[in-house]
Amino acid sequence: MLKVVVFDSGWGGELVADFLMDELTTVEVVRAIDWTHAPYCGKSVDEICALADAALQRHIGEADVIVLGGYAVSLALDFLCEKYPWQKFVGMGINYDKVLRSRTFPGQVVLLMDRLTSESELRQELRNALPYSTLIIPDCTGWEELINENLMTEEILRRDLGYDFVLTPVRKNRRATMNGGGVLAGLATQTKHGSEKLDDKKQALKAAIAKFAQAAESAANDERMGAKKVAEQNEAIERRNELRPDVVLLLNTHFWEIKLELEGLFGYKVRVLDFREKLLHDVCSALKLRGVHGRRAK
Repeated sequence: MLKVVVFDSGWGGELVADFLMDELTTVEVVRAIDWTHAPYCGKSVDEICALADAALQRHIGEADVIVLGGYAVSLALDFLCEKYPWQKFVGMGINYDKVLRSRTFPGQVVLLMDRLTSESELRQELRNALPYSTLIIPDCTGWEELINENLMTEEILRRDLGYDFVLTPVRKNRRATMNGGGVLAGLATQTKHGSEKLDDKKQALKAAIAKFAQAAESAANDERMGAKKVAEQNEAIERRNELRPDVVLLLNTHFWEIKLELEGLFGYKVRVLDFREKLLHDVCSALKLRGVHGRRAK
């Protein structure tokens, strides 16, 4: 059985390994996740090369392909290929044809990547491949650690991205309003019981009115809080240019985990792309496998 080793410094590598296991059901996928030194995004390229070299020593020559399951750790690809020319390595890449086909003219392209990759040769590669697009790199500091610890939330994403981009509005909480409707329904039901004594009706009516007033007040408070959040959102947007991107590129495999949340925040008009299908294609090419199309990828 063919053996694929997936190496990375955190949850992104786990996601890559899960994806390859789902698509390559006849291939053994081995995880080599360096949680001890995670994350790699705060280190230099030389440090990443040294850490990758040390962690992969026992897999060199034993694996059919070693996959570098992150854009930061893929900065060590040239170093590893040069040092171990007999071992096959595959790193993370970008399908530029997919980017260009995502929109007729992708004017504004958002690059969600860590600081190390944004300062690497990958940035110049993106500039050369997308010369007619405006590349926007927001600050994603700390996202990788939050995803590693399962602490990333939509509120954090909205806070970090809302300063630069126009996001979808905050959804209002209608729970209290629904409760108020239930009270009205109960009130209508109570008044239909003509067999009840007048005093009982009055007491029930007073209790229902009190509950309805309480529910109405709660609904009003929720409405004010929702309006306050929307106002804060609008104020944050007004502090910068209202950027409306055409395409968002996930250039960190950790961000595969929050792709659905990002799609919800940017709205249906913005394409959020990752390149797991390209990774699958490159792995299959290295293993000389055919017939794997990646259609199960989400």
